[in-house]
Amino acid sequence: MLGYEEVELLGEHWTIVFPEDQHSLIRKALGRRIRGESNRYEIQMLHKSGKRLDVLVSENPYEENGQFAGTFTFVTDLTDLREAEAKVLQKNLDLERALQRITALNQAASGALQTIDEESMMKAVGDELHHLTMNCLIATLDSRHKHWLVRH
Repeated sequence: MLGYEEVELLGEHWTIVFPEDQHSLIRKALGRRIRGESNRYEIQMLHKSGKRLDVLVSENPYEENGQFAGTFTFVTDLTDLREAEAKVLQKNLDLERALQRITALNQAASGALQTIDEESMMKAVGDELHHLTMNCLIATLDSRHKHWLVRH
């Protein structure tokens, strides 16, 4: 996960795999484990290449003879998940912008249609459909809902 061979990390200080801005978080977590507290948190680690990795750390202290003896630590790489989440968020923003543009166009078209008389609009639609060699029936109901007007 970190790009190191096991022998490269043996004997090294833990700071080799954590960015400097994460060190205080690690120290605080160590204090909780020494007090016997289990812990779960997200933090960043460093890949051998220098790339930051988002990880979930689950830690459980263990004792020997009633004394803190160490920690069982499980680290889960969240980097791909975080990158996928960022892509989904960007797609959502893109879709929201597209919806806003479509809504604005719809409102503009609705306003424009109210300035066109019905007869001209029906003729234009019918002519376009005929040009597309589509056989269809265009019908409208008058404003009092009493008479159908059939065209084309």
